[in-house]
Amino acid sequence: MVQSTKINKFQPRRCHNTKSPVFLLSVCGLLVGVAGICMHIVPMLLDSFSEYYVFNNFLCNFWFHFLSFFTNQTNVLVTIYYFLFIFMFKTPIFDNRKLTISICIYINLVGVTYWLIMFPTWLTGEQLNKISYKIVATLIFHLISPIIFNFFCFVEPNYPYGKEVKTSRNVIFGIKKYSFCLLVYLAIYSFYVIAINFIELPENIFRPEIDPGNDHRFWSVYGKITNFNKNAYNLIEIDGKPEYDLSSEGSIFMLVMLFVMTFLFFFIENLVILFNNSLTLPHLMKVDLKRNKKEYKNKIQKIYDKYSKVDRIK
Repeated sequence: MVQSTKINKFQPRRCHNTKSPVFLLSVCGLLVGVAGICMHIVPMLLDSFSEYYVFNNFLCNFWFHFLSFFTNQTNVLVTIYYFLFIFMFKTPIFDNRKLTISICIYINLVGVTYWLIMFPTWLTGEQLNKISYKIVATLIFHLISPIIFNFFCFVEPNYPYGKEVKTSRNVIFGIKKYSFCLLVYLAIYSFYVIAINFIELPENIFRPEIDPGNDHRFWSVYGKITNFNKNAYNLIEIDGKPEYDLSSEGSIFMLVMLFVMTFLFFFIENLVILFNNSLTLPHLMKVDLKRNKKEYKNKIQKIYDKYSKVDRIK
């Protein structure tokens, strides 16, 4: 059995192994991420694609058609992470796997939520993108990117020290506190998704042919899925071009989706952390934990036995 080796601060500073699958996956992930971001942003700069957007200027389209989406925010975060990992690997943020696991949880939440909730909803309503570049961009952000990052995260969890070396610094302890920190970002984003649905946007930012009319200029990030305002029309796509469904209205019932996503978050978070800890926990530490856990149970049982006998005597 291979014994675990303790990593300490007096060992040489870590450096990349350019032949490792982890490094190669990070390069691949960076290229894929940049390609996906460009597929979303470049068409906004071209007049020939203006009919595929609601607003008449780049900044509004960039915010509402790109950065408003949790998927896009997370994929931008993943791309930045790959860049820092490749070029700034010796920085303290890579001393442990907390940042890596956090991003892994977010990107898995993106993939699972899209394919279990968003995709079926849009499929039944025939609202899927039929424009080739949008299809490719969607597959990159919702399928390819999560798959690459999962392989990157778990193919060599103790990178760059090798499979024979494990360090407890890669284990996630204090899960409750860690979960709270992760939820802060989701809470802020959820507040934005709800609040923006009730903020009326100025008339001059809409393209004239798409302007929904007075008292109805609201934005729902995910269309009918996050439309909680009865005065807001659902944005639909016809042949890839956005239009407002003037016969639609929002429903507060759709808030249930936020609760479903919260449940998915906790499920994915615990699954990812459990998998990470099982791969990174040093063997000797694992044995010690199991032994102490057994001893603790024995002590509890002795206390129960002791007081149960006293009760019988009385």
